[in-house]
Order: sequence, then C-alpha cells, then structure tokens
Amino acid sequence: MKITNLINERQQFLKYLLMQHNIDNKNTVWILNLLKDREDILRKIKFMRHDAMSNRLIIFNDFKIHLALPHGIVTDAFVIFHYLLSLKHTLYLVYLPHNQKYMQIEMKEQLNLFVHSVDVNQIQDIQRNLYILQQNKILKQHINNYIDNLIEVTLLNKDKERFNQLMNFKQMLGE
Repeated sequence: MKITNLINERQQFLKYLLMQHNIDNKNTVWILNLLKDREDILRKIKFMRHDAMSNRLIIFNDFKIHLALPHGIVTDAFVIFHYLLSLKHTLYLVYLPHNQKYMQIEMKEQLNLFVHSVDVNQIQDIQRNLYILQQNKILKQHINNYIDNLIEVTLLNKDKERFNQLMNFKQMLGE
C-alpha cells in the first residue's frame, strides 16, 4: 500500500470511474470531472456510506447521479454541478455498485475518521468494539497495512503525538 493522502485517493477513484466505464451520461462525466479536478471540493467529500439520508451524492449503477439534501432529492445535473461549486459542508459520495475499489477507499475514509477521532479517554470503549475487527483477518491485515503507512508519515513529519496514538491503536489491534 502506497503512502498517499485521501484527496489523491479520491481523485484516483474518480479517474478509475471515468476510465474504466463507458459512461453514456455526459452530465455524469461533467460532474465526475468537476470532482476529480477540484481539490477544494474533494476536501469536503467523504467516499463512504453514511447513516444520514441527506447530504449524499449517490452514483447509481447506470451512472445517474442524485444529490440527497435535507429538503429533497436533486437529479438535475446543472443544479448538482453548481451546488458542488458552492459546497460548504461535508457531503458523502456513495457509489452503489460497492465494488472492490469503492470498498477500499471507503475503508481508508473510515480509518481516517477513526484515527483522527481517537481520544485517550475513549480507549476503553474502542477496545470493547475491536473484538469484531480482530475476528476478520483480511480486514485486520488491511487496517494494519494502512496504519503502518500512517506511522511512516508520522515519522517523516516527526509527529510524536500522532505516532504514539497510532502505536497504541496497533497494540489494541493485537500487534
């Protein structure tokens, strides 16, 4: 696993969609290219499923895009495009086929949120919830690889606090 940031991962996923699929819907290509080319927008988008029914950009199997907002669902590509240009809050991008590529980036998004939210006071709660994770060897291996890469970045950045946090997390995983 290569050390990259999530913005780059998001861009790579969007490039993958554009290159690997013959998308007939020009409006979808238009929106995907906007997302791919604009880091300011990608910083506000999380590529993951979320419990909230709103604030989601949904890409369906047929590459139609819907924007789910608190006041309703938007399907007009022009409106979606301009909404994205003025995006000021977190938006969750959901790719419904949930293929392997999407699941990989989703896992990285989840891990990033988790690692950034770990607080010393939460460690006991986290330890109780790690049991399921520890039972899934494939997922555990992916997580360990990802954490190893994050540790390398902290060493390069000389971030001692984050390094200690990640090492504690690895210990909780049983490494």
